[in-house]
Amino acid sequence: MNNIYGYQCYRDVIRAVVKGQGTSYRAIASATQIHTSYFSRVMAEGAEFSADQLFKICKALQLQEAETTYVLLLGDMSRSSHHDHKVFLKQKLEAIQEKHLRLADQLQGDITSLEAEQIEMYFHDVRLAKIHMLLTIPRFRMHPQQISKRLGLSESELTRLLERLQKLGLVRLQKNAVTHVEQNVHLDEHHPLSLINHKNWRIDCLHHLNTGEREPHDYHFSATFSCDADTKGRIKEILKDAIIQAQRQVSECARVENAYVLTLDLY
Repeated sequence: MNNIYGYQCYRDVIRAVVKGQGTSYRAIASATQIHTSYFSRVMAEGAEFSADQLFKICKALQLQEAETTYVLLLGDMSRSSHHDHKVFLKQKLEAIQEKHLRLADQLQGDITSLEAEQIEMYFHDVRLAKIHMLLTIPRFRMHPQQISKRLGLSESELTRLLERLQKLGLVRLQKNAVTHVEQNVHLDEHHPLSLINHKNWRIDCLHHLNTGEREPHDYHFSATFSCDADTKGRIKEILKDAIIQAQRQVSECARVENAYVLTLDLY
């Protein structure tokens, strides 16, 4: 089942959970003693569940306490006809979403913590992140000078950037090799540097597209579409889930041979 906090309508939550559990509206209606015709009418947006009915449905769907609270707030907002009340409820819902949808909390493995000054240093230059990831590959750890050719850097530039990574505590250098690499660094999407970081990676992507050099499994996709804001929000969660799935694939990969870049945009 998808993370329910990506939904902004309680009907969509019910649909997703019912589908995920392989049950039916009829079974849930029977378990909660709600007439099946009324249940169907509500799901078709012809009526509203009361707070009590929605609470029973959450129990029947075996939602956790925090999930139930979220769904009940969605119900309150759907039933409310007062503008200020709706705004109040929306703010409460957004606060809950912010807490439960943070990508860093859903990623596997420990996230390496950086101080504010270190974050500034790391995320201002995509070359640092590229070198950092290349150093997770054994052949580059043993012979880091090979990175110069891979990224088109001079030896002096590479040396300076390696020293910066060591200063950040992300790598440990010993003679001509790297003996240790801290792997997971994450910049929260609400951090002031997040926008600059995104811009730098998109510039790097444009450079890659301009070179015309394509490797097997390279993939670029652009599309425009029309929908409502709630659907856009659900698509955003689908993309975030794709990141989590990709990270899981990476963590289960038995052979580390190369480093790649993934960028996503929805606007």
